[in-house]
Formats: sequence, C-alpha cells, structure tokens
Amino acid sequence: PVMGLTAFLIVGITGIPYGTVMMAALMPALIFYGNLFCAVHFQAVSSGMRPQAQDGMARSSLIRDFKEYGHLVLAVVLLVYLLVGRMPPVHAAVIAAIFIIASEIIKQVLLSRSAPLSGLKLALQRIIAGLHEGVVNGAQLAVVIAVIGVLVDMMTISGFAQ
Repeated sequence: PVMGLTAFLIVGITGIPYGTVMMAALMPALIFYGNLFCAVHFQAVSSGMRPQAQDGMARSSLIRDFKEYGHLVLAVVLLVYLLVGRMPPVHAAVIAAIFIIASEIIKQVLLSRSAPLSGLKLALQRIIAGLHEGVVNGAQLAVVIAVIGVLVDMMTISGFAQ
C-alpha cells in the first residue's frame, strides 16, 4: 500500500507515466517479497514447522477460494491494465469498482441458483458492507494523503525538493 501511494504521488508530482513508475518499483518490490518469503521460511524452519501432506483437499480448497475471491483478483488485474494503458487513476478506479460490484452480484446469483433472489439480497448486503468499510478506510487514508500532500507542497514551494 505504501508503494502504491508513493507511485501515485510520483505520477502526480512529476508527470512520469504510471507504467514507468511501476517498472522502476518492480525490483524493490521483488526484493521486499523475496526477503519476506525468506524470513517466513526461516522462521518456520526454526520453529520446527513441517509442510502438510498434499492431497486432493488442497486443490479443492484452491478452487473454492477462486470461486469466492477470483473476481477480486480479476479486478486488480483490470485496474493495473487500465493504469498501464494510461487511463487517469480516478477513471480506472471507478471502472474497477463497478467491475467488483457487478461481478459480486453475478457470483452470488450464480452460487445460489435455486434461490436467485436470496443470492441478490446477499450480494447487496455484501456490497453495502464493503462500501461502508471502504468509506471508513478511505477517510483514514485521506488524512494521511492530505498530510503527505501538504509536506510535498511545502518542499516544492520552498525549493527544498530540488
């Protein structure tokens, strides 16, 4: 999240295309996640954890999880595609949000084929709960972005950024 926020600030301040900023951030992101992978692995080894036996359950769990959350992964892929295609971030975010809402409704209706209205009701409840959580988290994030914006403007106006 911090790298994503920083990338948007870099694009907003410098005007560098988002795709270029993403390519520049690729190596630090790979280093970070490689380090995270190693840290988790070494912690698991030092605490004596062993891998679980692989059977058909792991595959069915993966399929079940993709049915439940796959539309969210597709929304992130859509968002990145739109941003790399130089669509303004606000438009890309709105399109991705509409995609999530539509795909959640379709998913719930398809999963409850016997009672599609109950699936629609569940989808609407989940969408309203998601919008509420998004507003709460967005308000917290807006405060952070506002403070960062003030700091960036102070550094730019004073010439300290150069």
